[in-house]
Amino acid sequence: MNLTVTFKRSGRTVAWTEAESLLAFAEHNGVDAPFSCGAGVCGTCAAALLAGDVTYVEDPLYLPDPGVVLLCCTTPKTSVVLDL
Repeated sequence: MNLTVTFKRSGRTVAWTEAESLLAFAEHNGVDAPFSCGAGVCGTCAAALLAGDVTYVEDPLYLPDPGVVLLCCTTPKTSVVLDL
């Protein structure tokens, strides 16, 4: 299955390639995403998930609001649109 990640504010859609997380993928593709701890503890990397579904590869200690994902510990299950 070919997945894409759309960074809505950046106007970029990129084919998903295996990456550690959506945060690492964003950085690799030149999209600035805020972060601090990189481990699902602080919530700094929270971003609105406008479409699609993700999976948490690590259980975060900080639970974001519904419709928001932690980029540092998620990967896409389907094509996604992020408010970045």
